[in-house]
Amino acid sequence: MILYITKKTKDRFNIPVYSELSDELKSLASNILSKEQDDIFKWGAKIFYFDRRKCLQIMNFASKVNIILVDIKVQDVDEISNMLANYLKIIYKDDLEAVELLDRYFKETPISFFDNLKDSSVIGSLNYNERYFLEDGYRLYDFIEDGILHTINLNKHFNFSHIVGKNSDGKKDYIVPGEEFKKMLSKRYGIR
Repeated sequence: MILYITKKTKDRFNIPVYSELSDELKSLASNILSKEQDDIFKWGAKIFYFDRRKCLQIMNFASKVNIILVDIKVQDVDEISNMLANYLKIIYKDDLEAVELLDRYFKETPISFFDNLKDSSVIGSLNYNERYFLEDGYRLYDFIEDGILHTINLNKHFNFSHIVGKNSDGKKDYIVPGEEFKKMLSKRYGIR
């Protein structure tokens, strides 16, 4: 899995990207890069703030499924891909077929690394999500109950109750990201 990060995200979290890795790690990352060219393995990540806390939105290039991580510390950087995997499994937990597909997906891509995000379409989608869905972070207040921020509900809402635009074959389609991701996984792993 490749997590493509914005420059601001890289700077705020002090994340080493592909070009800054040691030769040994760069060799491993190069193998992942060549093997995982399909957009289903690519994720764009962008920092935003909520209540002065660093947060990340991580969006899949292919399906637009988006996971919001809240109050991420610099020391948490090595766990970001595990957090992403855990949230995906939690938001799909009631769909046993999707959980099986996610198990296959994560077996196929057990290692992750960071690289610079250069895809303007993905950057535009992340910016759009931050401004219009997350309302520059203020939307998270809607998911606070009894003083607790319910990030699972936030992530479920974004991925299953929110429609996003997706360009494919020169035309714009409107999709539900959570459904699109499952559909793509089903196609990849031969489950219909």
